[in-house]
Amino acid sequence: MILFEGKDRSFPIVELEAYIDEVKARALGRFVYLQTCNRVELYRGDGEALRSVARHLFRVAAGLESKMLGEGHVLGQVRRAYLASIEQRNISPGLHRLFQHAIHTGKRVRAETAISRGAVTHGQAAVGLLAKNVPHLQDSSILIIGANRLTGNVVIGLCSEGCRQITIVNRTIEKAQELAEKASCAYAPYAHLSDRIGYADVIVTAISYSGPIIRSVDLPVDRTVTIVDLAVPRNVDPKTADNARIRLFNLEDVEAAMERTIAGRAFEVLRAEEIIDEELISYYGSFERSNRRVENPFAL
Repeated sequence: MILFEGKDRSFPIVELEAYIDEVKARALGRFVYLQTCNRVELYRGDGEALRSVARHLFRVAAGLESKMLGEGHVLGQVRRAYLASIEQRNISPGLHRLFQHAIHTGKRVRAETAISRGAVTHGQAAVGLLAKNVPHLQDSSILIIGANRLTGNVVIGLCSEGCRQITIVNRTIEKAQELAEKASCAYAPYAHLSDRIGYADVIVTAISYSGPIIRSVDLPVDRTVTIVDLAVPRNVDPKTADNARIRLFNLEDVEAAMERTIAGRAFEVLRAEEIIDEELISYYGSFERSNRRVENPFAL
């Protein structure tokens, strides 16, 4: 039997951060660990999944469990979690079958409905938040911490807004250079992070780290700095917001801005649910077919 546990962004971000460490400690044996912007989940075991578990994972892959309905990146995150389990040799035959079916379901929903069309990404929403809250954003000195898909979307959005003073810092300098070259902006070694923070008017951060990389003492005291922290666990110590000159936004703020885009896609949910029901029948039917015994007509 395949079992499931997890938490999503309906829980406070502080509780979700603590849960990440707890669930990683329980990730033993045959499992798939899935972490997205909105959720932390652990699938364990072998054989058939409970219907509630299979339906939930199919809905996750289809984007129906995302804060932003139809969010496009979650299917890739499900696929990467599945491939990571294969690479680490944690996958069981039952988990393999479940995740293969979930990925297929996610692809069908995106191909046969308009639920993801025109979807706003976290990166685009972060740029919108900055454009609304930072006067003269185009003239600001902007520091991007992390070189990944999320920050890449932010950089593209900032360039579209006319921002040109963008510097990318990443622990792997080659990735920072690659993103910087694509966007025609600057990059710097991670060892220079403290210096770069001192010059930044705007900071966007999204790297995987177990604790804060930015604290109040790291920030200038003589001018306003706007920070968008897209990481879970958070990269920025929440106490920095105690400084009146620091405007700190986190993932919850970004997702609140994104929710306005959801209503226009709500009518596509019914068709997506129909596809999920069809794929659940197919998933459980595959077990029935594999368990069906062929009678020997010559047996006495």
